[in-house]
Amino acid sequence: PVECKGIVGSDDRHYLLDLMRVTPRDANYTGPRSRFCILRPELISAFCQVEAAKRSTSEQKCDEKDSLAPEASNGGVVNADTDVQTDLSVPVTSDSQDISEEEGKATAKDYLSTTTETSDVISFNPNVFTEFKLAGSPEDIAADESSVKEASLYLTDVVLPTFIQDLCKLEVSPMDGQTLTEQLHTNGINVRYIGKVAEGTKHMPHLWDIFVNEIAVRSAKHLLKDVLRDTEEHEVGPAISHFFNCFFGDVQTVPEKTSSNVLLRRSHKKAGNQEPTRGKTRSKNGAFARTNSSSYLGLCSERLWSEIVEFAKFKYQFDLPEDLRTRVRKVSVIRNLCKKIGASLAARKYDLGAALPFLTSDVVDLQPVVKHSVPVCSETKDL
Repeated sequence: PVECKGIVGSDDRHYLLDLMRVTPRDANYTGPRSRFCILRPELISAFCQVEAAKRSTSEQKCDEKDSLAPEASNGGVVNADTDVQTDLSVPVTSDSQDISEEEGKATAKDYLSTTTETSDVISFNPNVFTEFKLAGSPEDIAADESSVKEASLYLTDVVLPTFIQDLCKLEVSPMDGQTLTEQLHTNGINVRYIGKVAEGTKHMPHLWDIFVNEIAVRSAKHLLKDVLRDTEEHEVGPAISHFFNCFFGDVQTVPEKTSSNVLLRRSHKKAGNQEPTRGKTRSKNGAFARTNSSSYLGLCSERLWSEIVEFAKFKYQFDLPEDLRTRVRKVSVIRNLCKKIGASLAARKYDLGAALPFLTSDVVDLQPVVKHSVPVCSETKDL
């Protein structure tokens, strides 16, 4: 990747920094807001295996055609030589052994050369479909883009339908949002395709509920993160409790002058590279001044749920059902949302049917959630 750079640390070890893209960008998401929409390593491995199998099959067919052609043209001569070699048993045996050894060596060399050619052909440029200027001839750049497009089409045309079919046949049966995410990643599917997978499971109520709850939680997670970015540190607890009350309770509408659309604010931030103005506002002379009102207080239950529906349509291309608020499994959703944002709530019995089930004192802690990749042995995981 272009952003990647290597350094030698003071401990004489070599380090790679800014290694954000080790796989190519998803050709299905090439917009300005999809800079880090990349293909998963599991998908790249599966695609390379399929392409290598196709290549080996086509080469075997070509070899069979080439071997059948001389046999058909020289059939009589071969039979005569065979009769002669049958009479001369001793010398011919040693010669045949030498010939077989030479053929074995040639076959091994051909296999190694074929493997090398296959590995050379099935390679991807992680810098295609980016804003960086690519090196090489236009033909090479077009070939790199074509290979990435093929891998992206393999995801949408082969992997997604196969995974939906496995779900319908109950060969893959996720129990909650976490196992669903693991199954998606194992098959090389990014979570941004969860809406397309959910559309194929409408006729299965238990899977449909899992997908709906997971999409709602992920949409709420993004909206809550935007609220926390505009909140002062001493107001993090009240902001989280207010958001949870809007999500699980019934917070009434507030005056329009203090209301704010979190989703629109998020879109404006992504459109322009603005400096963070957390809890501040710009005055006429250009200086920043503290704001007296908290932005999270402008959020109510009706507005939050409408933004969740809008965000799910925007990010996951999925239309949440109209009765979403009644379909949400509150206990599992609370646990899932807390794990995704790193929040810890007090262990007590909550009245989730109340208008304000959460208090500021219920928010015990907030820890950062860091995405990481831990190598896992697939054989031991399946035991």
